Amino acid sequence: MIAMQNMEWDILALQVLGLNKGAGLADIGEAYTRLTTDARFQKVILGDEYLEKEFKHYYEAYALLLNQYAEAGGSAESPYRHQSQVAVALFNSGVYHLLVHNYLKAGEKFQEAYKINSRDILVLVYLGIILMKRKSYYVAEKYFLDAVKIDAQYEDAWFYLAENYARAGNYKKSLAMYEKVKILNPTRKDLSIHIKEAREKLGIKPGAETRKNLGQKLSGLFKKS
Repeated sequence: MIAMQNMEWDILALQVLGLNKGAGLADIGEAYTRLTTDARFQKVILGDEYLEKEFKHYYEAYALLLNQYAEAGGSAESPYRHQSQVAVALFNSGVYHLLVHNYLKAGEKFQEAYKINSRDILVLVYLGIILMKRKSYYVAEKYFLDAVKIDAQYEDAWFYLAENYARAGNYKKSLAMYEKVKILNPTRKDLSIHIKEAREKLGIKPGAETRKNLGQKLSGLFKKS
């Protein structure tokens, strides 16, 4: 067993987590949890190059320190003081493996996090994404729907539910879900492209819906009261 006061941590890894060389194992766990649960990461970060890089930076620094502790003969002491921190660590591991395209490992970690808290929306959405990438569209749908049942305003759940329907070839449902996302966040990037693609798959010509709605409104003006 190693004495913590004699532990020579990797200084650069500690600095990434905002710690100094006198940090203990619990300090490392708490700093890592705090950084990775920042509001910036409370959404799906796939495709956001800056956030992906930052997240991986935290994860890799943390993993390096834990490996260093184990290799130095550290005890089986946990870096976590609460079960919620364990869930965060499992979730973070899932996100990291998803970002490096290790989908099998990512799925395992998300499932472990899900067992601790089955109502964590991000866990549900990421599980859906993993299954979608593995073409298990029916099962993926369940997780996305569970997420929107918990929070109907969570746009990522609706967006990836739309993606799931599109990949499964159900463009009618896909379009409806994209339109829902548009209501929640009209400025979401690339949303118009997805809507356009879904409309094209359904054979809806540009402006067709607008003309239809206009025709209905005009006909209503001439109805007898």
